[in-house]
Amino acid sequence: MPLPDIVATKSEAKTKTPVIKWSVTSKSFLDENKKKIEINPAILLDMNNIKSGFKLFMGSGQTPERVDDTWENGNCKPTAQPPAKDVGGELKRWQRFVEIPSYNSKLGTRLFSFDSVSAYKSAQSLVSQWEENRSNQAGTVFHFKLDGIETKPTESDPTRNYVYPKFTFSQEINRPEEFEDLAVKQTEEKTEDVKTNDLPF
Repeated sequence: MPLPDIVATKSEAKTKTPVIKWSVTSKSFLDENKKKIEINPAILLDMNNIKSGFKLFMGSGQTPERVDDTWENGNCKPTAQPPAKDVGGELKRWQRFVEIPSYNSKLGTRLFSFDSVSAYKSAQSLVSQWEENRSNQAGTVFHFKLDGIETKPTESDPTRNYVYPKFTFSQEINRPEEFEDLAVKQTEEKTEDVKTNDLPF
Protein backbone atom coordinates (compact mmCIF):
# COMPACT_ATOMS: atom_id res chain seq x y z
CA MET A 1 0.00 0.00 0.00
CA PRO A 2 1.55 3.36 -1.01
CA LEU A 3 2.29 6.06 1.50
CA PRO A 4 -0.42 8.75 1.74
CA ASP A 5 0.09 12.21 0.31
CA ILE A 6 1.45 14.89 2.60
CA VAL A 7 -0.79 17.82 3.41
CA ALA A 8 1.23 20.57 5.05
CA THR A 9 0.03 23.89 6.40
CA LYS A 10 1.59 27.27 6.43
CA SER A 11 0.79 30.37 8.46
CA GLU A 12 -0.07 33.59 6.74
CA ALA A 13 -0.76 37.00 8.24
CA LYS A 14 -4.38 37.78 7.46
CA THR A 15 -4.58 41.27 8.87
CA LYS A 16 -2.18 43.92 10.05
CA THR A 17 -3.27 46.14 12.90
CA PRO A 18 -3.45 49.76 11.68
CA VAL A 19 -1.33 52.03 13.87
CA ILE A 20 -0.49 55.66 14.51
CA LYS A 21 3.04 56.59 15.53
CA TRP A 22 4.76 59.89 16.16
CA SER A 23 7.91 60.65 14.17
CA VAL A 24 10.23 63.14 15.85
CA THR A 25 12.33 63.43 12.69
CA SER A 26 9.47 64.53 10.43
CA LYS A 27 7.33 65.98 13.26
CA SER A 28 4.36 64.09 11.89
CA PHE A 29 2.18 61.05 12.45
CA LEU A 30 2.93 57.85 10.53
CA ASP A 31 0.89 54.74 9.81
CA GLU A 32 2.00 51.10 9.94
CA ASN A 33 3.67 51.55 6.52
CA LYS A 34 5.54 54.66 7.68
CA LYS A 35 3.39 56.92 5.52
CA LYS A 36 2.34 60.34 6.83
CA ILE A 37 -1.21 60.63 8.12
CA GLU A 38 -3.10 63.53 9.70
CA ILE A 39 -5.26 63.85 12.78
CA ASN A 40 -7.70 66.65 11.99
CA PRO A 41 -8.00 67.97 14.62
CA ALA A 42 -9.30 65.51 17.20
CA ILE A 43 -9.22 61.85 18.14
CA LEU A 44 -11.09 59.44 20.42
CA LEU A 45 -8.96 57.37 22.78
CA ASP A 46 -10.07 54.23 24.60
CA MET A 47 -8.10 54.98 27.75
CA ASN A 48 -9.82 52.15 29.62
CA ASN A 49 -7.89 49.69 27.44
CA ILE A 50 -4.48 51.33 27.67
CA LYS A 51 -1.39 49.12 27.72
CA SER A 52 2.13 50.06 28.73
CA GLY A 53 5.44 48.55 29.71
CA PHE A 54 8.83 47.94 28.12
CA LYS A 55 9.79 46.87 24.61
CA LEU A 56 13.09 45.54 23.33
CA PHE A 57 13.51 46.29 19.65
CA MET A 58 15.22 43.36 17.96
CA GLY A 59 15.95 44.93 14.59
CA SER A 60 14.23 45.76 11.31
CA GLY A 61 11.37 43.41 10.52
CA GLN A 62 11.60 41.66 13.88
CA THR A 63 8.81 41.57 16.45
CA PRO A 64 9.93 43.40 19.61
CA GLU A 65 10.00 41.58 22.91
CA ARG A 66 7.74 43.17 25.51
CA VAL A 67 6.95 43.16 29.20
CA ASP A 68 3.65 44.77 30.19
CA ASP A 69 2.69 46.84 33.21
CA THR A 70 -0.38 45.82 35.20
CA TRP A 71 -3.44 48.08 34.93
CA GLU A 72 -6.24 47.74 37.50
CA ASN A 73 -9.23 50.09 37.66
CA GLY A 74 -7.36 52.75 35.74
CA ASN A 75 -4.26 52.57 37.92
CA CYS A 76 -0.88 51.51 36.60
CA LYS A 77 1.41 49.18 38.52
CA PRO A 78 4.71 49.60 36.66
CA THR A 79 6.83 46.56 35.96
CA ALA A 80 10.56 46.66 36.65
CA GLN A 81 12.76 47.49 33.68
CA PRO A 82 14.45 44.29 32.45
CA PRO A 83 18.24 44.32 32.13
CA ALA A 84 19.84 45.22 28.81
CA LYS A 85 20.13 42.33 26.38
CA ASP A 86 22.68 41.33 23.76
CA VAL A 87 21.01 41.48 20.34
CA GLY A 88 23.33 40.50 17.50
CA GLY A 89 26.42 41.60 19.42
CA GLU A 90 24.87 44.92 20.47
CA LEU A 91 23.76 45.58 24.04
CA LYS A 92 20.27 47.03 23.80
CA ARG A 93 18.18 48.65 26.51
CA TRP A 94 14.46 48.18 26.94
CA GLN A 95 12.33 51.22 26.09
CA ARG A 96 9.12 52.44 27.66
CA PHE A 97 5.97 52.24 25.50
CA VAL A 98 2.26 53.03 25.68
CA GLU A 99 -0.48 51.69 23.40
CA ILE A 100 -4.01 53.15 23.27
CA PRO A 101 -6.83 52.13 20.90
CA SER A 102 -7.95 55.20 18.95
CA TYR A 103 -10.64 56.29 16.51
CA ASN A 104 -10.89 59.13 14.03
CA SER A 105 -13.60 59.46 11.37
CA LYS A 106 -10.98 59.75 8.62
CA LEU A 107 -8.52 57.16 9.93
CA GLY A 108 -10.90 54.62 11.44
CA THR A 109 -9.84 52.49 14.39
CA ARG A 110 -6.10 52.34 14.98
CA LEU A 111 -3.65 51.48 17.73
CA PHE A 112 -1.93 54.66 18.87
CA SER A 113 1.60 53.53 19.72
CA PHE A 114 3.88 55.74 21.82
CA ASP A 115 7.23 53.96 21.73
CA SER A 116 9.83 56.72 21.50
CA VAL A 117 11.14 58.91 24.32
CA SER A 118 9.41 62.02 22.97
CA ALA A 119 6.15 60.23 22.19
CA TYR A 120 6.12 58.80 25.71
CA LYS A 121 5.98 62.37 27.05
CA SER A 122 2.79 62.88 25.05
CA ALA A 123 1.32 59.68 26.51
CA GLN A 124 2.14 60.81 30.05
CA SER A 125 0.16 64.00 29.45
CA LEU A 126 -2.80 62.04 28.06
CA VAL A 127 -2.88 59.75 31.09
CA SER A 128 -2.69 62.71 33.50
CA GLN A 129 -5.64 64.41 31.82
CA TRP A 130 -7.58 61.16 31.77
CA GLU A 131 -7.03 60.65 35.50
CA GLU A 132 -8.25 64.19 36.21
CA ASN A 133 -11.42 63.95 34.09
CA ARG A 134 -12.59 60.33 33.99
CA SER A 135 -15.92 59.24 35.45
CA ASN A 136 -14.87 55.57 35.83
CA GLN A 137 -17.88 54.50 33.79
CA ALA A 138 -17.56 51.44 31.58
CA GLY A 139 -17.95 51.79 27.82
CA THR A 140 -16.77 55.38 27.51
CA VAL A 141 -13.98 56.86 25.42
CA PHE A 142 -12.19 60.17 25.62
CA HIS A 143 -12.19 63.00 23.10
CA PHE A 144 -8.86 64.84 22.78
CA LYS A 145 -7.98 67.79 20.56
CA LEU A 146 -4.60 68.12 18.89
CA ASP A 147 -3.10 71.44 20.02
CA GLY A 148 0.14 71.57 18.06
CA ILE A 149 3.63 70.38 18.92
CA GLU A 150 5.31 70.72 22.30
CA THR A 151 9.08 71.29 22.56
CA LYS A 152 10.84 70.95 25.92
CA PRO A 153 14.51 70.51 26.89
CA THR A 154 15.47 67.04 28.07
CA GLU A 155 16.40 66.52 31.72
CA SER A 156 19.81 65.05 30.94
CA ASP A 157 20.89 67.55 28.26
CA PRO A 158 19.28 71.02 28.05
CA THR A 159 20.66 71.45 24.52
CA ARG A 160 18.43 68.63 23.29
CA ASN A 161 14.65 68.72 23.14
CA TYR A 162 11.66 66.46 23.48
CA VAL A 163 9.38 67.09 20.51
CA TYR A 164 5.91 65.59 20.78
CA PRO A 165 2.24 66.21 19.92
CA LYS A 166 0.22 68.12 22.48
CA PHE A 167 -3.33 66.91 23.15
CA THR A 168 -6.00 68.60 25.27
CA PHE A 169 -8.92 66.75 26.87
CA SER A 170 -12.32 67.78 25.53
CA GLN A 171 -14.96 65.38 26.84
CA GLU A 172 -15.84 61.82 27.84
CA ILE A 173 -18.47 60.18 25.64
CA ASN A 174 -20.10 56.80 25.09
CA ARG A 175 -18.13 54.60 22.71
CA PRO A 176 -19.52 55.00 19.17
CA GLU A 177 -20.35 51.89 17.17
CA GLU A 178 -17.74 52.85 14.56
CA PHE A 179 -14.99 52.53 17.18
CA GLU A 180 -14.07 48.87 16.65
CA ASP A 181 -12.58 46.53 19.23
CA LEU A 182 -8.93 46.10 18.28
CA ALA A 183 -8.78 42.80 20.16
CA VAL A 184 -10.57 41.17 17.22
CA LYS A 185 -8.51 43.04 14.62
CA GLN A 186 -5.14 41.71 15.74
CA THR A 187 -3.05 39.63 13.36
CA GLU A 188 -4.63 36.25 12.78
CA GLU A 189 -3.16 33.08 11.36
CA LYS A 190 -4.76 31.42 8.39
CA THR A 191 -3.87 27.86 7.46
CA GLU A 192 -4.11 26.57 3.94
CA ASP A 193 -3.40 23.25 2.30
CA VAL A 194 -0.14 22.84 0.44
CA LYS A 195 -0.05 20.20 -2.26
CA THR A 196 2.67 17.59 -2.18
CA ASN A 197 4.28 18.86 -5.37
CA ASP A 198 4.62 22.33 -3.80
CA LEU A 199 6.98 21.02 -1.13
CA PRO A 200 10.73 21.58 -1.60
CA PHE A 201 11.68 17.89 -1.83
